[in-house]
Amino acid sequence: MKKMKLKVQFSIIGVILVLLVPALALSAQDSTKLREEIRDKMAKSPRWVGIKAFKQADTRICDEVGQVNGAWHCWTFVKYVAFVKNISDPKTNCNNLPPQFRAYTDLCSALKQSNCKSLSGYQMNMCNAFLLNDVALMEKALSDPEMPDFIHNKKEGAKFFINMFNGFKTGSERDCNKFSSPNLILNASCNALFGSKDFGQEFNSISEDIFKAVKAKEAKNDKLCEEIRHDSIKSVCHNQSISTTDEIIDSVWH
Repeated sequence: MKKMKLKVQFSIIGVILVLLVPALALSAQDSTKLREEIRDKMAKSPRWVGIKAFKQADTRICDEVGQVNGAWHCWTFVKYVAFVKNISDPKTNCNNLPPQFRAYTDLCSALKQSNCKSLSGYQMNMCNAFLLNDVALMEKALSDPEMPDFIHNKKEGAKFFINMFNGFKTGSERDCNKFSSPNLILNASCNALFGSKDFGQEFNSISEDIFKAVKAKEAKNDKLCEEIRHDSIKSVCHNQSISTTDEIIDSVWH
């Protein structure tokens, strides 16, 4: 009787294993596919591609972006990086700026002299913001209707401009990261342009944390968010209004 019970028990376990193993294999395949999808979306972000395009001085690389209007956003990012590099570089001849930056000739000259008194309006605010590392003042400049370039996210744009200015002025990744942002690609930009170490390892760490956030959302288990290393991704993971993979990526890598 005991032998029969044992046989029945082993038979049940065998059936469970037969059903469970393919499910586990499928789950592993799904996880691998999701990881690849996240990494691919990150790699094709307009700013990430823009960094590569700027470093190689080839805006045709922006065509690699897979988003709607992505190439335009990539080119715009390259333009802003080039703009800050031109006005921060002591060797730049302000009277010979590229055509797209001619409106900033006076700003460039004032920054070279570290004296903004000759300027007015948004250019005076930009000049002082650069010299004083004043994010609020830069936001004010970017919000000015006379500002020729429209910046959608003024606060993030202000941090970006000041960070890049500091980075190009000293060639230091640390100076470029003066103001932190939940948008991790800003830190990535500083590392890619001024860092001495390969950003690949950090890129993998960010993509893995995004993966964990997606899985936590799918499982509807907020506790899984605590396994995430990056604070900005952990915050997004806890945010109930953000649910899809694209929304999570766009919140921390855009």
